[in-house]
Amino acid sequence: LAVAFFTDIEPSGRLLAGVSMAATIACAASLFHVEGFWHDEVALFGTCVEMAPRSTLCHDRLGLAFKQRGDKEDAEREFLAAQELDPSDGANLYNLGLVHAEMGRGEQALDEIKRALSMLPDAPAIAYIDLARLADSVGKDGVRDEALRHAEKLPNGVRARSLRRRW
Repeated sequence: LAVAFFTDIEPSGRLLAGVSMAATIACAASLFHVEGFWHDEVALFGTCVEMAPRSTLCHDRLGLAFKQRGDKEDAEREFLAAQELDPSDGANLYNLGLVHAEMGRGEQALDEIKRALSMLPDAPAIAYIDLARLADSVGKDGVRDEALRHAEKLPNGVRARSLRRRW
């Protein structure tokens, strides 16, 4: 079929068709190679960390991918790496606190999340509700009540509190 196609084309058209076909094959091979990077988020952000080991974003996103997979220890490692690179990254510190809460390190998580929220001026009400829930779980009633009052002042705060009322 391809031979019949090429015989019906003038020589200059054959050259163009050959170059186009070669380019298509090269692109397909390249996409096949890159597919491994996009297999899942752990593969993608793992490659990102390999290519940019000093990127807090890559470490944070790899940590989130591990957390979503249920791999708390690897998530913690990546969030800690990102914190070492940029201790002022409040979003990363918040993620680290959430992982520590899941690991049963309530006091440590509470401290991290409180510090993270102080670095994030536009944190949503739900983040303060989560702080209140964590504070309640470790017996810090004052922190819980303060977080709930703060959440209610934010947009959608009253709604967020009603959604999270039963923790």
